[in-house]
Amino acid sequence: YKPDYDTSGWNKIKVPSNWELEGYGTPIYTNVVYPFPKNPPFIPHDINSVGSYKRHFVTPKNWEDKEVYLHFGAVSGAMYVYLNGQMVGYSEGSKTPADG
Repeated sequence: YKPDYDTSGWNKIKVPSNWELEGYGTPIYTNVVYPFPKNPPFIPHDINSVGSYKRHFVTPKNWEDKEVYLHFGAVSGAMYVYLNGQMVGYSEGSKTPADG
């Protein structure tokens, strides 16, 4: 994470959504055949998509003395959460909610 990283060239996607359904990576549906050899915890790098999501928001002034939580309805795999340049959370567990 770099606070001054230029994201002006990034595309926008709908949220909530799946990145794969927005054109990034390949959607994987595993109802029939697993799409790669089972060798946990190792996943082939060529199909293990990684992405970044950035969101700017401002909390109201009257929230200054309140605890504020970020809620993620679902994340595939794992996520790191940064706020104002500081890592404030980590979660792993495919498609499970996470608060921080």
